[in-house]
Amino acid sequence: MLFLIFVAQAANSSNPALRRHLGDNFSQKLKIRSNCFVTTVDSRFLVACGFWDNSFRVFSTETDGPVLVHTTFGDLLRSLEAPNGFSSPENIAMSREGVIVVNYERGHIAAFTINGKRLRHESHNDNLQCLLLSRDGEYLMTGGDKGIVEVWRTFNLALLYAFPACESSVRSLALAHDQK
Repeated sequence: MLFLIFVAQAANSSNPALRRHLGDNFSQKLKIRSNCFVTTVDSRFLVACGFWDNSFRVFSTETDGPVLVHTTFGDLLRSLEAPNGFSSPENIAMSREGVIVVNYERGHIAAFTINGKRLRHESHNDNLQCLLLSRDGEYLMTGGDKGIVEVWRTFNLALLYAFPACESSVRSLALAHDQK
């Protein structure tokens, strides 16, 4: 089952008329996957594809409040409440097993289950720009302004390894097919 994760104002979740919805139904010819959705580099817009009319649609994310988990039809499933002092979610990754990792401003990271239970949260000394989960969801990779790529254990957010610093900030991460 595919879930959509939005950052939205809490007021929208209580008003059914203002709930998040991605418009028309998706095409029955396609299997909707995570790669049907992408955000712009500045995380201000969500681009979705796979609609019945073969269109791409762009949605604004400028309402950047709690993280809300919705179905693809716009029904609110749950809200992921940030730990005290954490605000403004910036990056989100979700594993196949339903673990959701959220990067908040100023390097704050929190891991949640798909049921909304917070597993752990950590404060980092770098302003993180990107995060990526391994295929099995066991490992989290982060990169930030200090140019360091780090590998963490997802469930307890324990830092496992830090690569030597690059000469500039790290803004994007990708894993090869063999997870290297």
